[in-house]
Formats: sequence, C-alpha cells, structure tokens
Amino acid sequence: MEWHIGHCVHSLDPREGKWMESFRQPGAISTRTAMAITEQACYTTRKTIITKVGGMLEISNTGIALVIPPYALPADKESHRIQMEYIPRSTVKDQFQVFSSNSTAVVEILPALSLHCPVRLCLPHCLVLQQNLERKAHIFVNHHGKGIDPFWEEEKEVSYHVEDTNCILFLNSFSWHTYSVVDEVVVAKKIVVYTAAQNIQSEDNVVRIEVGCYPDLPGEDMEIQGGRNLFVAQKKILYFLKREEQYPLRISLMDIFPCEWRCRCRCPIPDTHSQEIPYSKISEGSGGSCVYILEKTQSTDSRPLCVFTASQEKGDLPVQLAVNLQVMDKVSLTKENIGNESRSLLKAEAVITNAGGELKIEGTGVVLKIHPNALKGNIEDQLVQMRIIPSRIMEDQGTSLFSNSCTAVEIFPHNIRLRKPAELRLPHCLMFNEISDRTARIFTNHEKGGNPAKWEEDKKVTHTLDENACMIKLNKLCCVKYIIDDKIVRGTKIRIYTASRELKQNDKVAEVEVGFYPDIPDGGELLRMNPSFTVDSMEMLLFMGERKSPLQLSLDDISSSLWIRWFPKDNPWEIPFAVVASSTEHSHLFILQETNEGVGSVICRFTALQKEGGMKISLALTLLRKVMQVSADRAIGHTYQEHGKSLKADSENRIVKLLSHKLRGEWKQVCRRLGVEESKLYREGEDNKGNIKEAIYQCLLSWKQSKGDEATFEYLRDALKENGRLDLAEDIEKYEELF
Repeated sequence: MEWHIGHCVHSLDPREGKWMESFRQPGAISTRTAMAITEQACYTTRKTIITKVGGMLEISNTGIALVIPPYALPADKESHRIQMEYIPRSTVKDQFQVFSSNSTAVVEILPALSLHCPVRLCLPHCLVLQQNLERKAHIFVNHHGKGIDPFWEEEKEVSYHVEDTNCILFLNSFSWHTYSVVDEVVVAKKIVVYTAAQNIQSEDNVVRIEVGCYPDLPGEDMEIQGGRNLFVAQKKILYFLKREEQYPLRISLMDIFPCEWRCRCRCPIPDTHSQEIPYSKISEGSGGSCVYILEKTQSTDSRPLCVFTASQEKGDLPVQLAVNLQVMDKVSLTKENIGNESRSLLKAEAVITNAGGELKIEGTGVVLKIHPNALKGNIEDQLVQMRIIPSRIMEDQGTSLFSNSCTAVEIFPHNIRLRKPAELRLPHCLMFNEISDRTARIFTNHEKGGNPAKWEEDKKVTHTLDENACMIKLNKLCCVKYIIDDKIVRGTKIRIYTASRELKQNDKVAEVEVGFYPDIPDGGELLRMNPSFTVDSMEMLLFMGERKSPLQLSLDDISSSLWIRWFPKDNPWEIPFAVVASSTEHSHLFILQETNEGVGSVICRFTALQKEGGMKISLALTLLRKVMQVSADRAIGHTYQEHGKSLKADSENRIVKLLSHKLRGEWKQVCRRLGVEESKLYREGEDNKGNIKEAIYQCLLSWKQSKGDEATFEYLRDALKENGRLDLAEDIEKYEELF
C-alpha cells in the first residue's frame, strides 16, 4: 500500500502495520523491488512512472542519471512510463577513430517524446581531461526505427557541459543518446586491467589464462564473463596516457608457482614472457587481451598461481595482478556485484518539511542541515537527495597537488532557494600549516532554465575550514565543492591497509595486498573492485609534502619459518611521491609460500613509511587456514544453533575489558567473526582515534549485549582461535570455569 504525501511516496505493509521503506519519488523503484529484479536487468535498465511533478531515473553504480523537471513531459497524460537502458559501448561503432573514441556511455530512453523543456541527462566517460582548455564535444542522437540498424546523427542544437567524469546533456526529446569528447583536450584513458582463466581440475594438464583491459565504462566487462565463460581473478585501475610515441600496454608474466607448471607461449618479445596490447586498440576504445597457455611438465595435484604486471612504458609504476587457480571461484564481473553495498552508502535522501531536517551520508562525515521554515513558497514537504561526486571531478579549477583530497556533493532538486542558509559539512583529508589563514575557494554549479552551467567560484558563500572539514552555508540547493591551495597544506591523510584472500586447508600459497587510498568518503575503489580480498588491518598515515619523499611498503616478518616470501623479489617497494599526493589509489602484491605443512595460522607484519624522516606505521595480517566449513549463518553471526555458557554471567564485563587490553591488529577480524557489523567497526574506529582499547571494548560490548544468551564463551573462544590468539582462547576457558 502506498501513501502519496505531497510530492513523495511512502509504502506501508498493511498486514504488519510497518513502514517498509523510506520516502521516494512517485514511480521510483523501491528498495525491496530492486532486490527482486534480476542482476542483469537491474544493472542495465531502469523504469519508472513520471508525473507532472517530474522525477529522476538512475542506473545504479553506473553514473547514468536522467533528471526530469516539473511539467517537462507532454500534458496529454497524467503520467508517463519512462524507460532508460544502457547500451554497451562495444556494440556501437564510433564515427571518429581518435584517442577519445568509444570512451563514453550510450543510452536509449523510451518512449520517443518531445519535451516542453530540457531534461538533464548525465552520461559518464573514462577520459582524463586537461584542466585549462575549453572542453568541447560532439553530441549524437539516433532516431532509428525498430529492426533498423542505428544511424548516428550529430545534433548541434543540444546544450551540454563536459565534466571530469561525465557530460551533462540537456535534451529536448528522447531517443538514443551519446557523445564524443574532442580529442585535443584528452590526456589519458582510465582502463581496467584484469586477469581471468577457465576453471580446471587437478588432473588437467593445460590451462588458458587471459590478461587484458577494457575502458572503465559500465557494462564493458560483461563480455569477458559471459562471452568467453571466464573466471575473473583480479582487477585494477591503470591510466593509459595519450602519447606521441604511442607506447603499447605491456603485459609480463613474472612467475609461476609451483615449478611443475611452465608457460608454453612463444611470446613476441624475445627472452621474455611479455606480450603487448597495441596502442591503437586501447586508444580506439576496444581494449584487448593477451593469452597465456600453461602446461604441466611433471606430475602434481597443485593448480598454478601466476603473477603478472601491466605498464605502458618502462619506468612506469607497474600494476600487479595474480591468477590463483587453486582458489578460483566464479566471480561476476558486473559492477552491480562489486561494492554495491558500499557505493549505496554514498548518497542520502530525506523529506524536508517546515520543521526542517537533516541529511547524513552514514560513515562519511557529509551532513546537510536545513533549518525550520527554510523552504520558500508554499512547499509543505520536499524530497531532497544528496550524493557524493567522484573525487576526480575535483581536479579542475585548481593547481593544488592535494586537490583530490576534498569532498564534492550534488544536492537535488537544484536551485531551491532557502529563507535561512543550510549548513553543509564536507570533509577533507588534509593537514594545514600551524600558522596559516585557513580559507578555501568554494565552487557551485547552478543550472538555470535547463541551460548548462559550469563550476563557478562563489566568493559570497560563507564558510569555515577546520582540521577535518569545511562548513559551508548555502542559500540554495546545488552542486558544491571546494579547493584548498597548496600554500597552507602540509600533507594529506591516507589509509594503509592489508587484505588477503581466504586461505583454504590445502593452499600452499597466500595472496596479500598492501595498499592505500585517500581518507575521503569515496576512497577504496580497488577494494570494492576485488571483493574476494578481505581487509585485515588498516591504519592512518600522515603523508607530508615538504620533501616530496616516496612511500615505502615492506614485509618485515613472518611468524612461522615454514612460510617464505615468494613474490616480489624486491622488498621494500617504493611508491613515487606524485602517485600518493595526487590521491591515486595503488596496492602492492605479496605472494607467500608454505614450504612445509605446519601451523594453522600465520601472522605477517608489514611497515609503511614515508622516507627521509616521514611517518612510520606497522600493520599485522593474520593468515588463517580454514580447516572446517563454517555455516553461512554462523559466519556472519546471524544465528547460533549450538548452546554454551552465556557471557551474561560476567555482569562486570571483565572478559570484555581483558580482551580490549590484549587484542592487537587482529581485533577487527575477531569482531567480524562474531558478527559485529562493518558500520559499527568503522564508527568506533573513527570515534576513538588514538584509543584503540576503547574501540575494541565498545565493539565487543555491543556484541555481548545484542546477542544476549547467544553470546557464549564457546563462540568467543572459536573467534580467537581462528584468528591466531590461542593464548587468549585459553584465558577465556579459565574464566569460564569461574562462572
């Protein structure tokens, strides 16, 4: 049952008498319905009913959005069913064979309507653009009929504005739509490099592995999984530069484990296991791949693990990827599966009434507060939406080396004027000089009457800049961002993490990623792209800009002599200053090998430091061998079917206090095993920076209180054992005897 309240919809389950979901626009798809839609349909298509009050269609996790203002649709009907479908770029031929070709999204919007006023269509691209040149594009439309091949025509009457990650088109009718950015303003393409293979059995003697790339656009990855039936092992981002020398993308096979497997390919580059994807293929947007054939030379039951690197030019920081057929699982390449939960947290919506209200994007620090009686006119309630704009948009307008360290948001609907200024909090990850005039340059983007608008500096906006965020007062809703100049910046905050794949009972090798990302809300893209890697530890590092020193990552110690570092041969590993300072994410691959069967868990200790006197931090990662199969319910802490003595007996919380003092880098893994939610771990970590004992105490206390009788000594012991803390498990067993 749906209630239409003003311009908003609220759904109620009449059988249970409970509100099922938050407010939404008329006809917009509900959260429950979206979960029931098949993955493919949900990923590529969005349908909704739009009335005279307007609305918005957004294809999740693609950056594609259609905003229809009030009274834009024909008035012959009360409402129209609007459908927007994403068309894979690989199915559409670009008329221009230049570097920027096939780098933009294509959509079809139905039905073919003529509009009373322009609507706003946001289509992403995967290009990196120059900052000081005028950005021009060719806009194309296709009005082909059913059963007729597409025929693109340039539409010169359409207004547009090219941003760093997308292009905003202002349409007067619905059809097929795309665009092509003028090549002169393009610097590079953002591409995804992947490793994939066909699954094999232990008795197979030959395996085919593919290493390739595709433009970082929605849907371009579907062909890999579906068309060639490949299992995707790993994916990483690479910026492919537009260069006169036209350097290709070089793929190199660095090593194979175990030694009973070898590469059978005759590679075109002499004395190497290197192949190349031509510059022309990537520049034209078609991507490409290299095939490696491995064969078994001696009898072994072990399936191979291979390490590859990808780079455009000798001397570039290579991207490292692995294919581990020992643990190969069928992983969908579609971005709907990858980081969907995390990405959904980067937006918020609320109905604002005359009493005011607040929008808060959980876990990000982004807050919009609208005061009572701030809405002008006769508006009794207004659905307000806020989303975080990808950080790459922050590159324009500024010369700051740390310009990607601030947050930008879009607030919809645009241009609603307020009687009282709204307060917007946007976090950053910068550190300032001790004595400096802390001011920022505020930029807003106001669209007027369907005409395109550019980011413009707004010197009239009042703001306050502190150590963690910029507080901005807005007189109307719009897109907002800010830039802080290098002159007052000492450095930036980055998050260093260790992550690994689950170690199965018979695995002889372990894959570990040590990486970093800027401490801003949309950071962590590499982790979202590779969900099979679980974060084990994470620490904050203050990266200073004064000496322009690189970041150094090293593996310092392995707790068991039965394990050795197999890859890389070089240790430590350096990340250039420019890569870190520009807020480009990067991770380094470590492969560990077990020489003899032994302990069930291994602790690896890593160090991250900025050379020449910079900050140094230590991280610990626990590789736990999974000996027994744990049920899904028990693994996530939803249900406990076994019985044991409850921790309720410990009314003074002595055990929780004990663990808060003795747990170290493995504490988050212990909490995850018990079923503590990620949001709780993140929130306590943020609220108790510098006091890790309090964060551990609050998380464990929350678990104990929420589970009641199901929070038992037994489950706590199991969680400690599985994370290598046998000493604490024994302490818990002794405590249990006292109750």
